[in-house]
Amino acid sequence: MEIDAHIGCAMSGLTADARTMIDHARVTSQNHAFTYDERIGVESVTQAVCDLALRFGESMDNESAMMQMTLTEGHHLVLRVLKQVMEEKLDHHNIQLAQVTKENGFQILTESELQDLINSMPPAPAPGTTTAS
Repeated sequence: MEIDAHIGCAMSGLTADARTMIDHARVTSQNHAFTYDERIGVESVTQAVCDLALRFGESMDNESAMMQMTLTEGHHLVLRVLKQVMEEKLDHHNIQLAQVTKENGFQILTESELQDLINSMPPAPAPGTTTAS
């Protein structure tokens, strides 16, 4: 879902809760643009959404490793999470993936781009094992 021209997000779980958080992120972004006449930073929107989630008793763990992740690694992480929570097989017909880049802003990946990402996913680590850094 698009938050602003330069920020997007994914949602899963309870759609009503996700929409509340997305609406909050959109309002926060618009308020920032109106007040400061500049785009809000991703970290600021993320913090606003996390603050909202914490108020509802949820917690979000923001690890520094996420900040060093490549775009493809981020795609694969999202796809692994979706694969874990979806009841049906993960394919380009039953999910959508969007990204925000400096070059292109917010864009939804095409079905062929999505299928290429799914095909390039590394195998998931075996339960109880950790990946080497």
